[in-house]
Amino acid sequence: MSLEDRAIAITPRGSSIIRMQEGHYTVCDSEHNCRIVSNLWLAEETVRMQEQGFEFPYSTNFKSMPKQSEA
Repeated sequence: MSLEDRAIAITPRGSSIIRMQEGHYTVCDSEHNCRIVSNLWLAEETVRMQEQGFEFPYSTNFKSMPKQSEA
C-alpha cells in the first residue's frame, strides 16, 4: 500500500494525516516534522493547531506591542 493510499488528508498548507497500523496516525506539518498519535480525533486536532498557529507553548501568532513612552 503506497503513501497516497494511506493518506487520510493532505491540506493546502502541506500538513498531512497518514494512516498507520493498528489505529495509529502520523501527522506531519509542511516542514516534515511528524508525530504519531493514537486516534483520528487527535490527528485532526494536531493538524488544526499546526495550521492555525495556536499550539502551546509556541505560537506563530505573535503581535507587536506599541512602544511605551518614558514618564
